[in-house]
Amino acid sequence: MFVRALEKTVRRRGLLERGDCVLVAVSGGPDSVALLRGLMDLRSRYDLSLTVAHFNHGLRGRASDAEERFVSELAVKWGVELRTGRMTTASLRPRGRSLEDWCREHRYAFLDATAREIQAGKIALGHHRRDQAETVLMNLLRGSGIEGLKGILPIRDGRYIRPLLDMDPADIRTFLKCRSLSFRNDASNRDVHHLRNRIRHDLLPQLEAVYNPAIVRGLTRMAEIAGLENGFMESVLPEAYARAGGREGQGRIRFDIPAFLTLHEAIQNRLILHVVRRLVGAPSGITHAHIQLVRNLLGRYGYAEVHLAGGITVTRSYDQLSFQKTDDVSLPASKSQHRPSRLRGKSTDAEAGFQFDVPVPGVLTLAPGCRLRFEVAGVTRPVPTGSQIACLDYERIRFPLVCRGVRTGDRIQPLGMAGTKKVRRLLLDAKVPLEERGSVPLLVDDDGVLWVAGVCLSERARVSDRTRTVLKAEII
Repeated sequence: MFVRALEKTVRRRGLLERGDCVLVAVSGGPDSVALLRGLMDLRSRYDLSLTVAHFNHGLRGRASDAEERFVSELAVKWGVELRTGRMTTASLRPRGRSLEDWCREHRYAFLDATAREIQAGKIALGHHRRDQAETVLMNLLRGSGIEGLKGILPIRDGRYIRPLLDMDPADIRTFLKCRSLSFRNDASNRDVHHLRNRIRHDLLPQLEAVYNPAIVRGLTRMAEIAGLENGFMESVLPEAYARAGGREGQGRIRFDIPAFLTLHEAIQNRLILHVVRRLVGAPSGITHAHIQLVRNLLGRYGYAEVHLAGGITVTRSYDQLSFQKTDDVSLPASKSQHRPSRLRGKSTDAEAGFQFDVPVPGVLTLAPGCRLRFEVAGVTRPVPTGSQIACLDYERIRFPLVCRGVRTGDRIQPLGMAGTKKVRRLLLDAKVPLEERGSVPLLVDDDGVLWVAGVCLSERARVSDRTRTVLKAEII
């Protein structure tokens, strides 16, 4: 009965193919022992190559070592190759990381490394139907969305498989009893300090006894439905990313806010989560509250930023939404900072750190993909204009010329104006994103700023009817 049900799940969910090399995670508990025995019964039918993997977390001293010996003896008895691993970094757990998550990370790292070593295409885990119900309830209590309600996937990343996911623990115990198969019970599974154990021993039995005897089947059915809907959401993300003007560069991922806001709110939320995971990996530690902080930026004007878990800084600068991973992961998550569009006092962007002598004539390379070309020529009519080009009266320039970044106190007399204006305020009015202002090149002579590249030309050096020679500066 057990083996037939196991094979039915394998076929229905497409978990195995003929000739698969399978790494079977065996803790020594009833579920993993039944999984191994069941796969051994299917071994000839699917031409499987099986290897046992056991990871000793070392948290329970002699009990952990006894479980390792039990699995080793079982592998010898059943004639299956064994690979073992041991956790040695429990004391190095980072502050804020739960012990359960820390152990899980190292256990899966061991399984991944072992699978690569033996070239196993599948890694089999012993989660069953009740585990699925517990996971859904746990995620529900944490306020998870569809992604959390999908629970445990029957197959993940194309290689982690869970052949027991459609089975009840009672069926597993019956199989073990009928085959006279021994196993070890992990005493930590009864420690109610862990949320999962409280759900297992208290909440779920209460729901079954008082509200719905079939609650486990109902929760697993909901997980399947949520899994299908979650898969659909993931499938539309590439198109949504493109529609929102998503692009990468200079260590950032950016979106155009007006285009981003045309997406359905559910897609916006999923896109935010997707981008954060691309930057820091999964799990990211991002919750709905963090996503809402990012969404709050969309309703602001000027410059604002929030810091998320994992060292992610999200900024809104006019019509751009930018995600960037910083080296400083100590920034407090969920902290929001807003800077109004009308800046007063000292500017918040850093002093620019570049300055170059200008070759006349010649080409100046500021950075990869950013060059300025300088030429001296006679006047042509009409005078070339545009944001990428500037023509200056050569005789009104006080050489030498330098090209540098913005500094505190820089002012320019914009073309056609009688007075001067702060360059920083000019960049603010031109809606140049704050994080880009420090890299805007300024053409400067001994009397001050002549050209804010791509933004503004100075009235002082404009070409007039009396101009005989021009200096042509162009962004190329």
